[in-house]
Amino acid sequence: MGGKIEVYVDESVFPAIAKGLRRRGLEATDAREVNNIGLTDKEQLKYVKDKGFVLFTYDDDFVRIVKKENMRHPGIIYCDQRKYSIGETIRRIAKIVETEKYKDFKNKIRYL
Repeated sequence: MGGKIEVYVDESVFPAIAKGLRRRGLEATDAREVNNIGLTDKEQLKYVKDKGFVLFTYDDDFVRIVKKENMRHPGIIYCDQRKYSIGETIRRIAKIVETEKYKDFKNKIRYL
């Protein structure tokens, strides 16, 4: 768990993002694949923390929650859904995953 970043794509994100990351040889799990649809944001955060995943989301509520509650988390990558195409989003996430280590990502929020 100290080295490689594994990305968890929450239900607000297009499933194509997780699929595209896996096509690049990266570890990515979609909320739909693990039957996490409908969990609260706090439950999603607990899930990623328990599993050691970095959360990728279009939902800025996650950012607000961890900041407001000073919550420890394995890392969040946030992007405004309207900012980039799916392909560009995948490329940007991949660059982060390929250049950063999990242990250095803890409690950080990255904005695409």
